[in-house]
Amino acid sequence: MDVDETPDKAAPSATVSLEYTMARADLAHAVRTVIRSSRLGGWLYGRAGVAVIGGFSGLFLLGALLSGDVGFEVWLIAACVLLLLLLPELQAVVTLRASQGGRVQRTLLDDDGVRTATAHLDVTMRWQQFQGYRETAKYFDLPLTDTIGRQILVLPKRALDAAGTAQLRDLLATHLTRLER
Repeated sequence: MDVDETPDKAAPSATVSLEYTMARADLAHAVRTVIRSSRLGGWLYGRAGVAVIGGFSGLFLLGALLSGDVGFEVWLIAACVLLLLLLPELQAVVTLRASQGGRVQRTLLDDDGVRTATAHLDVTMRWQQFQGYRETAKYFDLPLTDTIGRQILVLPKRALDAAGTAQLRDLLATHLTRLER
């Protein structure tokens, strides 16, 4: 049998490898994305929710300031609104500290699924475990199915060059459905 007559083999599998250090901004993005995926969180952290809460809080604080009655309740409401808006950032800081952040994370994506490894963790997830993918300006978001709760794998684009980003986009499109915002 000639070299040209060999049976067709499956095309070599596409593999994309990312190596990056998880940052606070990456975790905050993941927290915001998970919160927004719920019905209440989607409204609360959407434009309408921020406008409504900000508007009512602003009117309440303005009324208190104009009346000269700035008591404990006014500062409590202001603190609650501020805490609500900063919740994703605060949760990211806590998570980063708890996981002793700043460690290198390696993620390998191929036809079998996604493998993520750090110095203390090595996890492989099959493509069926993901709902699909979303692409943002800075990230590829891969939400996991709800069978294990609301979780998301965030892949920062900063870990890839332009060719790697295009290759990852093609690999994700092959195995997952692109999700709307």
